[in-house]
Amino acid sequence: MPQVSALDVNIAGLNRRLSDVIDTVRNLIAHHSEGLNRFIENFERELANGTVNVDDYCNNAKDLIGDEIQNLNNLAQVEGKGQVLKGTLLTLMEVLRRYGLLKPEEVEELEAELENVNDVNELLTAINGAYGMLASLLHRVACEQEDTNVRYSLVLLAESLINSSLGASLPAIAYFLASLAIAHGRKDIATGLTKKIGDDLEQMVSFSCGVVKAAKFLEGRGIYLSGEDTLIARYGNNY
Repeated sequence: MPQVSALDVNIAGLNRRLSDVIDTVRNLIAHHSEGLNRFIENFERELANGTVNVDDYCNNAKDLIGDEIQNLNNLAQVEGKGQVLKGTLLTLMEVLRRYGLLKPEEVEELEAELENVNDVNELLTAINGAYGMLASLLHRVACEQEDTNVRYSLVLLAESLINSSLGASLPAIAYFLASLAIAHGRKDIATGLTKKIGDDLEQMVSFSCGVVKAAKFLEGRGIYLSGEDTLIARYGNNY
């Protein structure tokens, strides 16, 4: 059965190709990680060759996470954790500007305020909030797409961002790889990857779009859910 790639599909509501959105999320979740970038590149090559082994990738991802956490800790100690987090936040703010979630003047104001912020917890909160903003946008845009592969791929990217913000590295990587697989027309691999972390691809996308539909219904009646409300709906009170 021929594989149909969705990478070049232009996404209504973002005016960007799916490949551009995937690259954006890749740059965020692998911001300081050469190991993770190589891991993703290998996955893409094996996708193209038809040689992906889901079990191997999940096992290798677990090993990678242990190594990369140590690398990030070393990076934070050498350069200063605050500076590392500030760099990540600046990158995120530029992404939010490009996606229309922040105005240019708002980015400038935030950059000026950021110069005087050194509290690590405050920076982490801001980063997690930015991840949540982008994930929320991707969820909403995803559920408006007629192309099934585009819809699934965007939902998986949103889930990858959310899990990154929660510090759930294995699900974050698995969802990202699953998004790539879907974009390349390999739903079978995406389904296998999500099963490995205890999720069901079809149910996840259906539930995510159900939450979006409910949120829009309430908004039409003047009731606005917070980002935390929608995350609790998806992940429960453990969020």
